[in-house]
Amino acid sequence: MNNKGFSPLEMLIAFMIITLFIGVLAYKYNSISLEGNISVAKTEIRTLRTMVKYFKYKYGRVPKSLKELYDKKMLSLNAQDVVKRNYFKDSKLSDPFGNYYIYDNKTGQIKFSRETSRIIEENQ
Repeated sequence: MNNKGFSPLEMLIAFMIITLFIGVLAYKYNSISLEGNISVAKTEIRTLRTMVKYFKYKYGRVPKSLKELYDKKMLSLNAQDVVKRNYFKDSKLSDPFGNYYIYDNKTGQIKFSRETSRIIEENQ
């Protein structure tokens, strides 16, 4: 008997294996991406807190907004990234998840939004 191709069953099995492999890769990518965003958010908030303290030391007051840190060249953000990630909107700074850091311009305290806090807590 001369077979010149694959049977439908063989094609189905190959398709299922490839689909499973793609699913595993997508899951891993999402997991790694989430971990990366959490790490970036934690690093950014530590940096912001440090820069607010430095701003207060240098100017004798806390900044009016987090954008003032950027305007006074105390945050070094790549200009393309600022536009791409939409860091600032209404003088608010967004985190890697697209939520805004909550900044109290009376005390200089910075914290994550509820949404970002929830994401971080769920993935610890």
